Amino acid sequence: MYFDVDPMLVIFAIMLITMGIIFWYACSSSHKKRQEVAPLIQHESPSINLPSQVISIYKEKLHQSMINDQLYLDANLSLENLSLHVQIPKHQISYLINTELSSNFYEWVARYRIAYAVQLLNNGSDNLKLEFLANLSGFNSRTSFIRYFKQFNGVSPSEFRNNLGKQL
Repeated sequence: MYFDVDPMLVIFAIMLITMGIIFWYACSSSHKKRQEVAPLIQHESPSINLPSQVISIYKEKLHQSMINDQLYLDANLSLENLSLHVQIPKHQISYLINTELSSNFYEWVARYRIAYAVQLLNNGSDNLKLEFLANLSGFNSRTSFIRYFKQFNGVSPSEFRNNLGKQL
């Protein structure tokens, strides 16, 4: 059997069929992924039902760990590390910080770091360079240090330092 068919037409047909199969596979696998992800998203609840006593205990445990163990001085402190240290699930810590403390993790840690920096400045460490003061307080970035310092104290670290000099 001999068919008189243009070879270019055969190549075009094969390419068209191949593209159709690839398109079908891409569509069906993306549909499966959406079906697999949808239940995961639905299970993430914006609220966690914790008794008020547990919330109080967790908040106190977090605060005491930050103060006593000075976890905030670790520039690489993460929600995961904090969770392991205090033995509270990280999703519950995140929930507590976000809802009960009206903050986010980074801002919450920055409050402890800035309080420590203010303490250093008040105790006579006013001759330290800002970069060094930022590092001592647990910040990796001078810019973040200055931004949070201004946010929490209303003045930059330099202005704060100058005001300390005027008070003496």
